[in-house]
Amino acid sequence: MARYEDNGDGFLTRGDTLVQYVDNDEHVVIPDGIKRIKSEAFSHCDKIKTIALPRSVVRVDPFAFEFCESLEDFFVDDGNPTYRAAEHCLIDANKKTLVAGLKHSVIPSDGSVDKIGFGAFSPNGCDARIVIPDGISDIGDCAFCGSDLENAVLPPSVKIVRSAAFAHCNKLETVVVSEGTQTIEDDAFGNCKKLKSVKLPDSLISIGKKAFYLCVNLRDLRLPSGLESIGDFAFSGCEKRTGELFIPKRLTRIGVGALFPQNGITCVTVEQGNEKYHSAGDCLIETAGKKVVLGCANSVIPDDGSVTVIGFCSFSGCKELKSIVIPESIEEIESYAFSDSGLKSVTLPKGFDNIGQYAFGHNVKLKRK
Repeated sequence: MARYEDNGDGFLTRGDTLVQYVDNDEHVVIPDGIKRIKSEAFSHCDKIKTIALPRSVVRVDPFAFEFCESLEDFFVDDGNPTYRAAEHCLIDANKKTLVAGLKHSVIPSDGSVDKIGFGAFSPNGCDARIVIPDGISDIGDCAFCGSDLENAVLPPSVKIVRSAAFAHCNKLETVVVSEGTQTIEDDAFGNCKKLKSVKLPDSLISIGKKAFYLCVNLRDLRLPSGLESIGDFAFSGCEKRTGELFIPKRLTRIGVGALFPQNGITCVTVEQGNEKYHSAGDCLIETAGKKVVLGCANSVIPDDGSVTVIGFCSFSGCKELKSIVIPESIEEIESYAFSDSGLKSVTLPKGFDNIGQYAFGHNVKLKRK
């Protein structure tokens, strides 16, 4: 059975679905009768300049026009019940969603669009200074992933930044999230290597897993007062953060490795009234569990019985930590607790051996006392 029909016009179809375009025309008119354009249908068609959609098309899959490097504009038949074109964008008019953008696109600010769709500007990219207008409430998965965006200012109307929305934006340097945004999902800004500054609003409630993972140049960061949850490895690999780590009182869920390494962090403070955590000796401590969950270069582990466990990865990657004294009250040191830190000496209680796997791994200058 054939995977598709070849009508000799460059359009490979399966029923009323356009599977792939295989010609090299600069100006492409999709035949009337096509209802769906599949993902990658125009992938790597780098000579196309314009694409015209007929009235029959009612579904365009994400990434249908990926890597069309010369594509300049869309045109849509006036009789199409679903789509329209405006400002070099393809828009689902019924859902008010921008489904495909181009390097010269301008996101409409007239209220006709309130969502940037899945992969809309990925991987064709966008203007480095594109403006996200007020009125946009939802920035979809992978919306700007891998684009040339240099600065991202999210207006007050944005409520949610979805997974990988700005991931792998290699030119992105600053992010300003305005008051009103409540959720930043997993990987939202992950692997933005040039990102230096992030301003987060007090309205923010949740930061997802790896949301800022491997943003290796991120320096300027304040956790907002309304924050309740940080996912696993959310800021892992952000090696250049400096100064105080302040934990607001509503923050009661900090995921595994969410804030390490702590190379430049010099003190740890928890706002009074936090029901889950407190700080002592520049350590972040899970109160009920009597566990150090995060430390820094100046940490001194409390010896008053308020701490019995040094947690998983709690000092991992802390290169400025040179020595540590483990008090008699400690009952367990979990795996990777001090791995790949700067430790040169550690003082352990006599006979203490409840030490997890690689708890002191990759500390080549370490001497035990």
